Amino acid sequence: MKTGIFGGTFNPPHIGHVHIAGCAKRGLGLDRLFLIPANIPPHKSLGIDAASPRDRLEMTKRLAACIEGAQALSLELEREGPSYTYDTLKRIRACLPEDELWLVVGSDMFLTLDRWHEAGFVLRMASVAVLPREAGEREMLCGHETFLREKFGARVRILEGEVLPVSSTLVRDRVGKGAEDLVPPGVLEYIKYRGLYVR
Repeated sequence: MKTGIFGGTFNPPHIGHVHIAGCAKRGLGLDRLFLIPANIPPHKSLGIDAASPRDRLEMTKRLAACIEGAQALSLELEREGPSYTYDTLKRIRACLPEDELWLVVGSDMFLTLDRWHEAGFVLRMASVAVLPREAGEREMLCGHETFLREKFGARVRILEGEVLPVSSTLVRDRVGKGAEDLVPPGVLEYIKYRGLYVR
């Protein structure tokens, strides 16, 4: 089985996540995709206006419902402390010892992979797939792919797909001002129901 692992804050999940997930499923031939919201992301602050872990998990479940073969997992929210991919991969590998694991990341995270906690372990345990977010990023990603391959023996796939520059920051700024085109309907319904990101 080919299993994708797509983590993030999902604060909130949006159409960019759906797009990356779709490109990864098609480009890698994934049998399933785990969407894993972080408890305490080690690489960036959630901010004071962040949705609660419970809300982010519920929104991620609604995101997963839009993607065939996707499932939201709460395992990082169940752990205390920073949500290191190292710990997540260890747990998934223990449960799925025969699976081919693919770590699906955005371009910003891909360019910092070598500085992640236990980066060598992460890159031995899983291959990495990345989709450019901005026009003109592919050459930079190719250069970093070469670096990761030479330093860690990493297996990297730069995915093909339309560039879709959408971020959770943009979505939060647009809530209440017409964000309907940026989030799946179920996620938007939940945001409105819970009154999230209202400033």
